Amino acid sequence: MFTLIYDALDWLDGLNKRMQFGRAKRLAFYKALCSYHRGGQRKLTALQLVRDTHERHAPWYARVVNKIASVRWRAREPIMRPVIARVADDALAAPGLLLGRSLQEWLPQTERDLLLAGEVSGKVADAYDTLIQYLGRQKSTWQKLMTALFYPLVLVVGVFVLLRTQGVAMLELMDGDDMSRLSTQTMILLWVSFQARDYWQLYVGGLGALTVASFVSLPIWRGRLRTLFDHFAIWRLYRLIQGCTFLISYSMMIRAGLPVRTALVLMRNSARPWLRERIEYLIYQGIDKGLNIGQALRRAGFGFPDPKMLPIIETHAEQSNAAELIGVEAQERLDDLEASIKFMADIANLVMFLIVFGVLLIYLNASEEIINSRIAR
Repeated sequence: MFTLIYDALDWLDGLNKRMQFGRAKRLAFYKALCSYHRGGQRKLTALQLVRDTHERHAPWYARVVNKIASVRWRAREPIMRPVIARVADDALAAPGLLLGRSLQEWLPQTERDLLLAGEVSGKVADAYDTLIQYLGRQKSTWQKLMTALFYPLVLVVGVFVLLRTQGVAMLELMDGDDMSRLSTQTMILLWVSFQARDYWQLYVGGLGALTVASFVSLPIWRGRLRTLFDHFAIWRLYRLIQGCTFLISYSMMIRAGLPVRTALVLMRNSARPWLRERIEYLIYQGIDKGLNIGQALRRAGFGFPDPKMLPIIETHAEQSNAAELIGVEAQERLDDLEASIKFMADIANLVMFLIVFGVLLIYLNASEEIINSRIAR
């Protein structure tokens, strides 16, 4: 019981750290380390420079609080420190560990894998460049996704407001009247309006809970049912992003001279349950039985990273420069992802527009029918 409580507290602590160390801060962190690395600075020296720089340029409110604390309570250490300085301190506290290991609580899994791949392979500069490009692409992708989903969300809210106000007005208008003469579609509209009036908290709360559960399930849900869901909505996007990032990390490690199995084991050790399941299938059902990476991906049966990529990866795996070709293919697939998001958003917009248009038609017909019913009475 206590073990579960400690595990839950550790998970919450890690989640809090990752939320503090957001995308913009991680991007600034990687850019600074990359600049120092290219300037010939060693890792520990670069981390010290990053920490000192951000502490000297702390926000004004942090400096005010720290000054008050030092005068009023004689605090020896600042109580408000920039997040990047704290991250650098955690890395400096474990100088013998790879950066991807020492910052495990601060970094998302994908970035840990890319960083570990660069450190293990000795291509740290390439890892920083890949991380900078990855975060820039991720920002652009999420911005396009949020922009694309905004219009359908507005339509959904509009329909709900319509049912919550005008639909309820129709219910009040029919109060005490015989509804048996109304058409089926009008009865359905009145029933939906009744639900929106009396149970809207339940539906809004349920939709919010479903949304949260969907996002939480991305890195931890596994099994054959999850494989089916990986063809739809956010699970599909997660599969594509994680799959391509996995191939990029794999490519970096193999090009550095690591054996295939060693590279996969390193990635498995830092992977979350969903990705770990797929890597373990690759190792035990593919590589250990003499298959190359392309054949192992197909044999695993997960459609990972993408069914359309599997024939290409199988072809590349037969070439002498297989790792390089696979890495390039993964990069290109990530570039194409934004076009895929736009296409899915256009489909969602069309479906929502048709639904809203249909609801409006039903509402107008129902209004006319109710008015005629009352006139006839």
